[in-house]
Amino acid sequence: MNYRTKKCPYCTKDIPVDAKICPRCGMKQKRSFNFSNFRIILSIIPIGISVFFALSNMGVFHGKSANISNSYNYDNNKNYDNTDKVQNRKFTMEKFMKIKMGMTYDQVQKILGEGDEESSSGNFSDRRADYKWENSDETGIYISFLNNKVIDKSQVDLESKNAKVTKSMYDKLKTNMTYNEVKSILGEGELSYKSKEEDYSTETYIWTNEDENYLNVNFIDGKLESKRQYGLK
Repeated sequence: MNYRTKKCPYCTKDIPVDAKICPRCGMKQKRSFNFSNFRIILSIIPIGISVFFALSNMGVFHGKSANISNSYNYDNNKNYDNTDKVQNRKFTMEKFMKIKMGMTYDQVQKILGEGDEESSSGNFSDRRADYKWENSDETGIYISFLNNKVIDKSQVDLESKNAKVTKSMYDKLKTNMTYNEVKSILGEGELSYKSKEEDYSTETYIWTNEDENYLNVNFIDGKLESKRQYGLK
């Protein structure tokens, strides 16, 4: 059965087109630019400008600038960071870890609620469906089902950013190490991707520092297969 694929920009392997995490190298996939939407926006801009000047000439905006400014009455002393967003996330790392390979959609729904279907293919006897559960800050959980059974799951930016990893620690990681051997160097990691196929299993763990520089390690059948790092010093 053929599924749509794309090239991972980091390891160049073919991966599912909707993958948020590369199952081969564990790297987060960049959001693709939707040129069709961009062209629509460009076509609307001239119309908006024309309408604005027409209303301006009619005096619609006269004396309104003060009211517009007052409507944005920000408290300059308030710290507008992501703390509230993180604390109020509906979909969390804790819920992500409750999702197990082989669960049905109904079982997942009891944990996460109704998901948004991103894509589906195949027929009733061999059907694949990809669902997402996203928070307002674009973090989220992404799960693929084959014949109504979870075959892979990934999370994006739900992990805590309190690791203490460095480039020198990253350099100590060697092929075929187990997770426990890696953990002895880096400390506890957080799962970002997991899949289970007939012939092998894949897990990707991530370690993210407070400055959001990170490394991840991809394990196949429990052995280190590849590693990637971003911005470590």
